[in-house]
Amino acid sequence: MLDLLSIAKIRILDFNLRAPHYKQAVLENLLRQADKLKMNEIELDEISEWYADISLFNDKVRIIRDRYAIPPIIVTKGAEGASNFDGKIFYEHPGFKVNEVGAVGSGDAFLAGFLHRLADNCKSEETLEFAFKLGSYVTSKKGACATHDGTI
Repeated sequence: MLDLLSIAKIRILDFNLRAPHYKQAVLENLLRQADKLKMNEIELDEISEWYADISLFNDKVRIIRDRYAIPPIIVTKGAEGASNFDGKIFYEHPGFKVNEVGAVGSGDAFLAGFLHRLADNCKSEETLEFAFKLGSYVTSKKGACATHDGTI
């Protein structure tokens, strides 16, 4: 997999950390090569602690951006929403209230929606909102591959 990074046009890193099944050195290598980063708040806390003892959310994101020069950095916060840091501005979305049927696949759907809108050169606010709509839709359905009629 690491060999493929050298030929990839866009390298997107979406953490799914499960201790003890990863090593800091491997993750740092992946971070150095990433063009875009998505993680959750717990992963943000863990990774930022490698470099500094800080408590403010925005400072944690900035320390990773400063070290690895990755914009955007997307941080999901579960029911509390998500943030997108484009290198200059933090964009926030509170998320949508949904009847949770299953969260499996919702993070992947969120990222797919985000990347889709990003590729369409949409504004950051619109990109984050669409990502949430797609992730929330999957959360409200059973299974990781929820079908839909094309409207979200």
